[in-house]
Amino acid sequence: CAMHCGEYEKALQTGRKLLQVKPDSSEARYFIALALIFNKKIDEAAKEIIAIQDLESRTILAGFLHHHTESPSVYLERLRKLQKNPNYNGGDAIYVPMLTIAEQTNDVNLLEECWQNMEKMGSLADPANANNVGYVAAKLGHRLPEAGKLLRFALDAEPENGAYLDSM
Repeated sequence: CAMHCGEYEKALQTGRKLLQVKPDSSEARYFIALALIFNKKIDEAAKEIIAIQDLESRTILAGFLHHHTESPSVYLERLRKLQKNPNYNGGDAIYVPMLTIAEQTNDVNLLEECWQNMEKMGSLADPANANNVGYVAAKLGHRLPEAGKLLRFALDAEPENGAYLDSM
């Protein structure tokens, strides 16, 4: 809740407390890194991201980090290069930062590309992915009935999730 309310210092403290209890927690490191990014503590955030074991979380956070340090077009170019790299096996993780760029730049074509690829991969069966696509689509006014269905699916799966409630 602190993260969604813009209380990044409080979120950072909570993440650090959780890390004391669960030292290998990717979730705790995720929230710590995110709070550091929003607090503009970029070097510290980069160190936390490197320590995250979960590839998908690392990819997403690296995206947020670059999003806050590079222009959207430069960052999108980096993501496209990563996508073409034969050694990249991050699956659908690349589409979350791309959705962020689509939202930031009001790029309906990029949103549609992400949506279609995530749909083909079966990624929209995950409530978090459904929420991400539905939120950006709603914000851009694109495919609103389908966006609403994605948001409803996410909210039905996790009715108490504050991010999903906010999206709806």
